[in-house]
Amino acid sequence: MPQAELKKLDFLMVQDTHLTETAKMADVVIPAVGFAESEGTFTSSERRIQRINKAIIPMSGYENWKVIVELARVLGTNLDYTSAKDIFAELTTVRKNYFRANICDNSTTFWPVNGSNVLYTEGFNFEDKKARLQTVSDGELFIEKANTNYLRNQFIEFLREKELI
Repeated sequence: MPQAELKKLDFLMVQDTHLTETAKMADVVIPAVGFAESEGTFTSSERRIQRINKAIIPMSGYENWKVIVELARVLGTNLDYTSAKDIFAELTTVRKNYFRANICDNSTTFWPVNGSNVLYTEGFNFEDKKARLQTVSDGELFIEKANTNYLRNQFIEFLREKELI
């Protein structure tokens, strides 16, 4: 969501590992932990379902899923999870694209599970099987950066502000 749209929100809560531009706009920022402090799975942009194993204890004492479960409890909803495995187990029963996914071994699993590794070989999910493309007329989509490393870019910007480079 472009930042211009975020500014229109009455309330914005963000969970992140560091103070991103979006987090700076938030009314509330909840600390997140990185992959090395997490147990469970994530799905990459190539749709690969990958298992991650915690290497270090989270500094905050909570993994990301525990923060969400606790936040839900405070807001009056009971998410009955006791581990990241519980969440993944539910995901594999209620989401068609993850149905019966198994990440117990180190094999590569893509969603949709038991489907092709290439999406949309038989058309898109519309009646005529054609893609629906839209143009965006206003709002900045991309901010040009020298590289894609956000923390490095922020550090370089800081050095320039202090006239150290």
